[in-house]
Amino acid sequence: MNIISTSYGNDSKALIQYAHETDIKDVVCVYIDTGWGSESWPKEIKIGESLAKKYGFKTLRIKPEIQF
Repeated sequence: MNIISTSYGNDSKALIQYAHETDIKDVVCVYIDTGWGSESWPKEIKIGESLAKKYGFKTLRIKPEIQF
């Protein structure tokens, strides 16, 4: 299993695309919800998760029990 820890910012989306283009298999994109995102950030998360799923990658959201 290959894990990409992602914020779904532009750099994360580029890494997801790179993983796809270099044919890395068994990828899980993990988003850790720190609670610090702006009100508009859920839209970026959806875009990033859609990209990952388009490439056949799994996605996972984690929300810590203790907030940052």
